[in-house]
Amino acid sequence: HNNLSEAKKILLPDGSEVLLQSGGKLTVKPFCNTREAALEGEAFFKVAPDKNHPFKVYSQGLVTTVLGTSFTIKANPSDNAIVVNVKTGKVAVSRSTENGAAKEYCITPNQEVVYYKKANKLQVQLQENPQVVIAPDELLKMNFDEASATEVFAALERAYNMDLVFDEAAFANCTITTQLHNEGFYDRLDIICRLLNAEYETVETKIYVRGGCN
Repeated sequence: HNNLSEAKKILLPDGSEVLLQSGGKLTVKPFCNTREAALEGEAFFKVAPDKNHPFKVYSQGLVTTVLGTSFTIKANPSDNAIVVNVKTGKVAVSRSTENGAAKEYCITPNQEVVYYKKANKLQVQLQENPQVVIAPDELLKMNFDEASATEVFAALERAYNMDLVFDEAAFANCTITTQLHNEGFYDRLDIICRLLNAEYETVETKIYVRGGCN
């Protein structure tokens, strides 16, 4: 239990690291043939890879399963929902059931699962503030000179692990000239859509871009 006013770093026997936020409680089962823990509160996990022994975190009716990745779970008892979001790798999230037959939802960087406790409902969506997942300088600072719209969309997809859905024919003759530096993902997308006279809509983990300069 973290009674401190700041986050507490915990090193687990398998080499995994946990950053447990103030007020959080982490219960770890003895590591033998399984790697399991129970969380109450918020924590960031950096799980040591072990493909033969998945790491499971139980939190108020939800189970998060990983092989080796980093992710955050927000499971405060007073909140209406539990949120699992991924920083690196892939995470499988499902309801905790006795027969183990619950559907798993796999999420990757910049995606999250929200579990609404009262409604017993899981929802997969994009994180509110997506981060660059591969960080070469040319992707952090995007400079486009008469670049095709499809090239610009592809750069955003690579940099943020996003799935942009658009009609290639509608944007076939569109070009973009702009410089992007320190903006967040959605600010960048807003700028690009304004230049293209387009608009976008987020549906679960996909972003649909409609319109075009034609």
